[in-house]
Amino acid sequence: MGLGRKEAILAAVLAVAASASGRAVGRRPLTLEVPREVRTSVLEGELPGDREVDLLVGLESPRFAEMRARLGAVYDPSSPLYRHFLRPGDFAARYGVDPSSYARVLAFARSHGFEVVREYRSRLAVELRGPARAVEQALHLRLLRYRDHRGRTFFAPDREPRLDLDVPVLHISGLDDYGGPAHAGPRNLERLNPGHRRTATRPWQGTGPVDSSGQATYLGADFRHIYVPCLTQDGAGETVALIEADNYYPQDITNYAVLAGQTVPSIQVVPVAESAAQAPGCNESEVAADIEMVMAMAPAASLLVYEIPYVGCGYSPAVYSDILMAVADDDQAQVVSNSWGWTGDSDANIDLACVQFALQGQSFLSGAGDWGAYKAADPRATPFQPISSSALMTVVGGTQLTTTGTGNGSVGAYSGETTWNQSPGAAATQTPPPNAVGGGGVCAAVPIPTYQVPFVDAVNGASATARNFPDVSLVATGIVDDSNGMYFENSGTSLATPLWAGIVALADEMASQQGAPPVGYLNPALYSLASTAAGYAADFHDINDGSDNDYWGVQPSVYRAVTGYDLATGLGSPQCQLVSDLVAWTAAHPTPSPTSTPTATPCVTPTDTVSPTSTASPTPSASPTSTASPTSTASPTPSASPTPTASPTPSASPTPSASPTPSASPSPSASPSPSASPTASPTREATPASGADQILRADPVPNPNPVALAVDFAGPADAVRVRVFSKALVLVRDTLVSGPFGPGWARVPLPPEWGGRLGNGLYYALVRPCRAGSTGSGPDPLKLFLLR
Repeated sequence: MGLGRKEAILAAVLAVAASASGRAVGRRPLTLEVPREVRTSVLEGELPGDREVDLLVGLESPRFAEMRARLGAVYDPSSPLYRHFLRPGDFAARYGVDPSSYARVLAFARSHGFEVVREYRSRLAVELRGPARAVEQALHLRLLRYRDHRGRTFFAPDREPRLDLDVPVLHISGLDDYGGPAHAGPRNLERLNPGHRRTATRPWQGTGPVDSSGQATYLGADFRHIYVPCLTQDGAGETVALIEADNYYPQDITNYAVLAGQTVPSIQVVPVAESAAQAPGCNESEVAADIEMVMAMAPAASLLVYEIPYVGCGYSPAVYSDILMAVADDDQAQVVSNSWGWTGDSDANIDLACVQFALQGQSFLSGAGDWGAYKAADPRATPFQPISSSALMTVVGGTQLTTTGTGNGSVGAYSGETTWNQSPGAAATQTPPPNAVGGGGVCAAVPIPTYQVPFVDAVNGASATARNFPDVSLVATGIVDDSNGMYFENSGTSLATPLWAGIVALADEMASQQGAPPVGYLNPALYSLASTAAGYAADFHDINDGSDNDYWGVQPSVYRAVTGYDLATGLGSPQCQLVSDLVAWTAAHPTPSPTSTPTATPCVTPTDTVSPTSTASPTPSASPTSTASPTSTASPTPSASPTPTASPTPSASPTPSASPTPSASPSPSASPSPSASPTASPTREATPASGADQILRADPVPNPNPVALAVDFAGPADAVRVRVFSKALVLVRDTLVSGPFGPGWARVPLPPEWGGRLGNGLYYALVRPCRAGSTGSGPDPLKLFLLR
């Protein structure tokens, strides 16, 4: 079964060369930089050579495996690294490229006519600006202009870029402007002095100005009084970062503070990609509203307003990943709030920023959007989606709130919520009118995170294979804000999101008072607290009235609010006890006691706790193998496991989406042929700091969708678990392949339905051999392949 002597010697020589030099030689190709929309769009000509283009060049971490391992350990209550968050200097020292390699990247950029706009302390990114002709010459491509089927014009490269650079590049953001920040949805404004009359009656009962239908809007302390009345924390000592694609008028913030009886907090504008903040544009209302909502919930919190340049009405072709990477690189705020959407493909640099947020203990919340349920098969569906495909963010949906008060100065207590839906229904035209609906549904491109697996059932219609949105919700309509010198009644998940960010700031303040670290990445704790009936009832308002967020009225039965988790409002809105329970869970969460006898099954491996998407917390019913690892996606799903009794509860299993059943896999065969390898032989890279991992390279892969991996087994194995990750650590595929496999090089078949982009530069594959009758914790090393 071994490779021939010639191939083995070649592999050894290449391994020594890679270890010694730490770099490849010659032009390095990148893949998946050309947006898929180019194939269906009309070519209109070339981009002018003097057109300025902003780029963010993300670099591959030389210690990918160690980063991946720490990500799992930091959110694993059984790990000694639990909640040991990194600071920016630590992140660079551990995972950035070495200073000399980073200097070569900067020299390469300057030699090709680029301005270096920002050097990142992480040494995993560099922000550049230069004319289109410089981009074309440096990356060996042409930038062309296209028009898509909606009439939208954009530029994009005509081919994948190639770099004459010896430092591995993760992704180049900004080579096209098809994807970019988009306002979350229609603002649904009603000017309150005077107002525009509407016929619909809304049950607003706040203390704010009365609108034209006689309803009192929600304002300032109303949100604290309704959602967190038991708290005395006000956000003192905490900092919230706001992601913005425009600027604001400071006087609007002062006006809001006067109306709400508050004091203006510390606010600092941080320009990104510009030397100074620009004058406010026509989306300044978004920026002002974000600031005012954090003020309302956490009035003493400091605010950092990160701003990228805008064009026209705020839709900026500037590299949006810049702003997220800048917030992560600075690490000055423990809570990050984003109210903007994303209309393009997933961006590996955005995903990497999400990983850095999680490792540094930063909570990242993003709005679910205001155009209703995500329905990819519906030709009328909006292209809007949350800004990243990463599971490492908390997506916030919208509700309509009622209270027991009478308004006009009396807000009362919480009475109930329904899904926020001001939709015109199925009779609407394709162009959305000025009405809005809370976002939610299924993002088919993202595998389901482990923490959502126990919440999928036939009633809520959630996907068992893909990421479900939103995670949580909050009031999103009947809210007053001040922008451009006027008070407005406003709506949007872009209001609910900064309100939620304020609640997280209150939790961080409580944690600090108790000497505990910040709550960080929220989802493992949120879903764990909701996993029991008692915990869910104590911490969340369950919106289960059958209301829906289907904008077009096509499938309301699918996207409706039901008992427990649903695609309209997620887990629901917070009760006051959630804050203290969140702090308690994250500060000292006990490992659950086992409730079942373990059964030896292949590939149930403690070392697989490194899965990035597997930060889901264990539930009390978890199996013993998962109690040591809340990152239990390493366990096979019941359908994929030969002995499903090892995983008695769904929470102990990985994402079903990532685990096709064995029957879906091609018939395995242990082939001694070197042709099992995509190339003559995989070559070893430098071994990472984690001694348990070996990095093997299969580069290049002639077939863009390989049917097998070549694996060097240390000993016999009855099965292997193949898990595929994006370069930014997101688990995208998972399956169990039956053996037997003997020692030496063997062929591991991949399920044919994986297809897609496997093998052309986007993914890593983790292969874990398992011996008969073992739990997978034996001496066989992990194999991590880079597929190209």
